[in-house]
Amino acid sequence: MQLGPEVHLVTVATGADRLIYRQPSGFPPANYSSPHLLAFQGDAIYVSVDTFYKTPGGGSSQVPVDQAGVWRIDPGGAAPRRLLTDGIDGILGAGGVIWSVEHDHTSPRKDTLVRYDLASARKDSWFTDADSGMELLGLDRDGRPIVWTYDNQGHIKIWLVSGPEAAKDFYSETYAHYVSIYAGNNREFGYLAADSHGVWFGSTNGLYLYDASGMRKVADKPGIPLGQCR
Repeated sequence: MQLGPEVHLVTVATGADRLIYRQPSGFPPANYSSPHLLAFQGDAIYVSVDTFYKTPGGGSSQVPVDQAGVWRIDPGGAAPRRLLTDGIDGILGAGGVIWSVEHDHTSPRKDTLVRYDLASARKDSWFTDADSGMELLGLDRDGRPIVWTYDNQGHIKIWLVSGPEAAKDFYSETYAHYVSIYAGNNREFGYLAADSHGVWFGSTNGLYLYDASGMRKVADKPGIPLGQCR
């Protein structure tokens, strides 16, 4: 599948290429407003179009009000359906739930993990760590979010969030220039990989696995896990 001003569904085995979604005419340039992929769940593709987009020169502009939001795209050809009116940068898990982080730019900082229910459009705050920024790293096999939090002194913690304000930190590190345990930039490196073994973390420092026994290093070679390990 290719995202941009058009969404194509490509069958790798045959090379068949089918257009299943095109942004409306008059939409901002694709480099600044392409939809973000939230999930490809077999029955549908879920994408998010931000309410605002960056323009050349560092400015911003608003997309037409009827085009922003979270959309369900039917690979079978049915008309795209808008589920939420605001775009969300996050991960769509099982049961129609989107996980995202709301960033607080005040001081002291206090970012928040939020849960969106697509069926009801309800939004709930789930987790904060005092005076900390936060990034969403991925979901475990049960659909529970994994985040890390960080402060201005170079301390990070990685958490498994199991309920509202119910979180367990299973890894911590103090770093000088970069975090060794995880590449961190999910737009470039991808989210975590989860399977029956646990949750796999790829990094420049090796491959790590988080399971019932905790977090451990399983390989020294750097790399990024893709998909499940069978």
